[in-house]
Amino acid sequence: MARSEVRAGSCCTFLFFKVLVSGLTVLDRLNYLRLDSNWFNGSIPPLNQTQLQIFNVSNNNLTGPVPVTPTLKKFNIRSFLWNPSLCGEVVNSHAVQPAL
Repeated sequence: MARSEVRAGSCCTFLFFKVLVSGLTVLDRLNYLRLDSNWFNGSIPPLNQTQLQIFNVSNNNLTGPVPVTPTLKKFNIRSFLWNPSLCGEVVNSHAVQPAL
C-alpha cells in the first residue's frame, strides 16, 4: 500500500480529515491506518476495529483526548507523537511531544 501525503492549506486539510475520519469507525476490517505527517487538525475518532494492527497519526495537529478503546490502547506513544494538544489516558500525558 503506497503512502500518500496531503500538503495543502489548513482549511483543506481540516475538511479532508473530518470527511476521512467520519467513515473510519464503520470500517470493521480496517487493519492499517497511517495518517502521520499530514498537518491534519481535529480529534481522533473512537476506533475500535480489532483487526487494526498498524496505526500512526503522529506529526499532525490533532487535539483533545484520545478515545479510550481497546484498539487505541494497544498502540504506544510513538503512534501519537508531535500532536501537542492530544491528551488522555491512552497517551498517558498532557502533551505528546518527546523530551529533548
